[in-house]
Amino acid sequence: MKKIYFFLIVFIGIFGIKHITCVAMDTLPPNPVYRFCACCGGTHDDAYVEDMPLTYERSRLDTIILHKESFNYDFSYQEFMPGIDFRTKWYANVQNLKKDAYIKITFIDCAGNDTTIQNYYYKSKIAIRPDLDFGLLSYGEIKELDCWIINEATFADTITRIKLKGYEPGFEIYGINLPLIIPAGDSIKFKVRFIATYSGDFSDSIGYETYCDDDFLIEVRAVVGSPRIDVTNHDYGIRDVNSTSNCSILIWNLGITELIVTGFKGPKQIKNFIPYFNDINVINPLVIKPREVFSCEVLFIPSEDKEYADTISFISNTEKVNNPDSIAELFGRGISYPIIDVSDAYFGNVWQNKPVTKSITVGNVGLKELVITSYDKPENSIFTQKFDREINPDNPLILQPSDSWSFEIEFCSPNECSRIQQNYIIFHSNAVKGDSTAYFRVDSVLLGVADDKKHDDFIDLYPNPADDFLLINIKDDVRKPDFVRLFDYYGNVVYENKNFIDENLKIRTSELASGMYFLQIGSVGLRKVLVVH
Repeated sequence: MKKIYFFLIVFIGIFGIKHITCVAMDTLPPNPVYRFCACCGGTHDDAYVEDMPLTYERSRLDTIILHKESFNYDFSYQEFMPGIDFRTKWYANVQNLKKDAYIKITFIDCAGNDTTIQNYYYKSKIAIRPDLDFGLLSYGEIKELDCWIINEATFADTITRIKLKGYEPGFEIYGINLPLIIPAGDSIKFKVRFIATYSGDFSDSIGYETYCDDDFLIEVRAVVGSPRIDVTNHDYGIRDVNSTSNCSILIWNLGITELIVTGFKGPKQIKNFIPYFNDINVINPLVIKPREVFSCEVLFIPSEDKEYADTISFISNTEKVNNPDSIAELFGRGISYPIIDVSDAYFGNVWQNKPVTKSITVGNVGLKELVITSYDKPENSIFTQKFDREINPDNPLILQPSDSWSFEIEFCSPNECSRIQQNYIIFHSNAVKGDSTAYFRVDSVLLGVADDKKHDDFIDLYPNPADDFLLINIKDDVRKPDFVRLFDYYGNVVYENKNFIDENLKIRTSELASGMYFLQIGSVGLRKVLVVH
């Protein structure tokens, strides 16, 4: 037993002497071997520390210290025996990769030599601004917006990719060449395009990638509401040939974005259906807001007796689904028939016992043959029609389109003075429309011009010729007339007085033209009056 203790003491003594000798000879610090990852800041599993030199003179590892100023790092090392082990593994990893981190480590050997290392981990601070809202777009519309990628870190960073999540179609990123180094505090502009291919609500996210980081940062949104055209039709019904009818074609926008009409096709029968509105083209489009309507006038002029049908097709940015109605269907019927047109006879004022003749014309202003089979004669014998032929069902008067036939009507005045005389003739025919009645009218029957001397005993008329005025003096109250009229040479009444109360009457002639006039004094006859200025 004593021998065992003796040998142990000898061994320890020899080892201690050798260790002291080695410590005295070790002047090199421990050598940590490591590589901090540029992306994650960690050492992974290949970091270790070994005391130097690589000979028996090294003093072995003693202590490993993690400094207090370190933050956001996890640190550990493989357990070792101080003074015995000369090598051990160690581990350093960033706790939160979204934040900056710092680590400081000192490795000490038994000889008091030490090595201190440190590492800064900086989180990439890339921002993309702003969020993009393309708003409400029309079907087929293309819109572009500007966006910026910003390096808010204190060091330059390399952008390798700007990306979309790709949830929705229609968004595109362009206008930037990658990879691209962005200096600290700098920004680079790029563009985002949206193509409205169909209706709906669209959203996506835009992100970035660097060599060590990636993230999605902003939202992009767009709403595509397509316009929807709806065009009304019209039936003009039955219309006379060569007549003009109009109607309003309504163009509705039933969508939620602007309807842009850039043109139209048709009608093919351009002489019969005539668009009567401003030209619509790409340079001058028709823009209709949602739920509003535009009215287009279209004329219909039938040129033949037949049915008509045509269309007008409007070209627009309307959606191409749900069967939009962009065609106006036009219908109409042209009809032709005889149209009778009969003139009237106006005799005006006529003289007593003097026959007067006027001409009456019967015309066919329609497009088909006019057949007159009979007529109703005037009952008043003072009007007499003078036909050059008989008209009855067996011998009808036939007039082709645009033809006419004339006859005379004679007025035979009665022996007494009278006022209005009138009557008519009605023609019966196959005409569908028109004026088939000839009216006759006489305003008054005037007595013949009396001898001036015949009335000198009870009427004074002066001055004659008259200039500014004409005076009438009735000498006989018994024969006082009940009215006085003054006619011009053509029988037109230029003055009338139906309330002859006093014996004297003054007629102003200053505004009458110079010439011959006739003064009717009641029923006693006419007096000639000369007006001279």
